[in-house]
Amino acid sequence: MILGFDKYGTALGTIDFIELQWNRKYQECGSFVLYIAADDYNAEVKYVQYSDRPETGMIQKIEYEEKVGGRFVTLSGFFVDKILDGGAYYAAYNFEGSAAVGQEIKGYMFAALNLNAAGSLDTGVTDTGKRVVNNLAVDPDSTYPEKLNNTVEMGEPLGQSLYSILSDDNMSYTCKPIYHQDETKPLLGLNMKFWKGRDLRDSVRFSGSLNNVGNIKYTYDESAEYARYQVLLALPDDTDATQWAGNYGTVIGMIVDGTLKYYLQTYYEEENNKPKDMGKCMPEKVYVAQVDGIDLVPSNEQEIVGKMQKAAQLDMLNNYKVESIEVDVLQHRFIYSQDYDLGDICTVSIDDIRQMYTARIIEINEVYASNKLDVTVIMGTPQKQKWRAM
Repeated sequence: MILGFDKYGTALGTIDFIELQWNRKYQECGSFVLYIAADDYNAEVKYVQYSDRPETGMIQKIEYEEKVGGRFVTLSGFFVDKILDGGAYYAAYNFEGSAAVGQEIKGYMFAALNLNAAGSLDTGVTDTGKRVVNNLAVDPDSTYPEKLNNTVEMGEPLGQSLYSILSDDNMSYTCKPIYHQDETKPLLGLNMKFWKGRDLRDSVRFSGSLNNVGNIKYTYDESAEYARYQVLLALPDDTDATQWAGNYGTVIGMIVDGTLKYYLQTYYEEENNKPKDMGKCMPEKVYVAQVDGIDLVPSNEQEIVGKMQKAAQLDMLNNYKVESIEVDVLQHRFIYSQDYDLGDICTVSIDDIRQMYTARIIEINEVYASNKLDVTVIMGTPQKQKWRAM
């Protein structure tokens, strides 16, 4: 069942549809596509909710077409979480490793969205004029990482940066809408919940022998990976190379456009990212880093090098080897949203090659058409387990 809501959050009833695609993701914002007959289109509908799913879709694209079989409208967009990417902090934001992680995250979000300490739109003397959401509340049942030592780069979109901050602890967040009426301010507010999927590896298993899968697709792709980074950072034009001790990095000089230019050089390696079955082969990438929030002076060398290596690590993660398992699951023995859900760790057995893996569900694609629901589960980096026949 699909429910429609107008821009103020007023319920407009159910929407008859031909096909629905509801794409849920664990560490990025999900999306939806709704295909309907033109006669069923209501221009007042701005938001949609699907059955008991926790997400709310935000209609951002409308397509009309006429075919031999009739007139149709396609509605699509991201979930409301996407609006967070309209906020960003003007400088690099450093998390100091405080035990009060929830407060640190709230402080960062409020700063990026121009909200006051209560999570409401800042209209006082510190108002920057930014208008993204009306207010932001955080569910008191939220779960946070034990500690943060991240640095968010200057201007990084808030929604994306939150996924990045939480990824080290395999956590996520979901947003529910808070509707408002005053059009002189943003009409949408958000209620956020930070959470982590369950570990169900010993209780939920997908396998042909259990008759609860249609197809299983395993993918391994290392074509874009580098295991070693040579990291360079351009130093100021007035740099005196003799003042740098070189205890953490090396200052090198090179001619750039006919002028001597100095760079701080360091390295970052990740053994797990080396090519498979090629021994000690460590493909190297030369990476020019940018560091914000710190003076490029010799006394800061240790901290600067640490930030350079962190930047290299983030770039490496964006180009990490791809290893995933895609499963077309059947609603037999284990029922979706009842026995397992997005973010949970489950077990997959590939019977033909006698291999068994555990992995976290990072994406669920639901397609509802012709009174039939097809569910495809996409799992993140699989961990190989000892084979056990069922």
